[in-house]
Order: sequence, then C-alpha cells, then structure tokens
Amino acid sequence: MSQNHILDNVLDAAEGLSQGEQEVLIEVLHKRLVELRRKQLAQDITDANQELKKGQCHEVSAADLIKEVTS
Repeated sequence: MSQNHILDNVLDAAEGLSQGEQEVLIEVLHKRLVELRRKQLAQDITDANQELKKGQCHEVSAADLIKEVTS
C-alpha cells in the first residue's frame, strides 16, 4: 500500500469524525510531532557531543559560525 493511499485513507477516516473529534485528533498529532522533534534534537545533541569528544569537530562562537556560513 503506497504512502499516498494510506494518507488518503486516514484523511477519509478523519472526515467521518465530528468537529470536536477532529480537533482532538489534531491536538494529539501536534503533541506527537513536538515529542518527535524533541527526541530528534536530543539525538542530534548526543551525536554532536560524541563527535566533539572524538575530535571530529570543534567548538566555535556564533560569530565565527556566521562568518563561515556567509563567506
């Protein structure tokens, strides 16, 4: 089953919900997305700290980073 087909089925099912149920669904999905982003950020921080400890990267100031990105 393709992802588009699954999404279409989910959207069709959501249309069958009352307005209140749709609002609850949106709230639940939003909270899950926020939690997913938090977990991804925590993993990125863990990975960056490991790279720093291994000497694979170095600390820079925000000003130096901006100079590097814009040059």
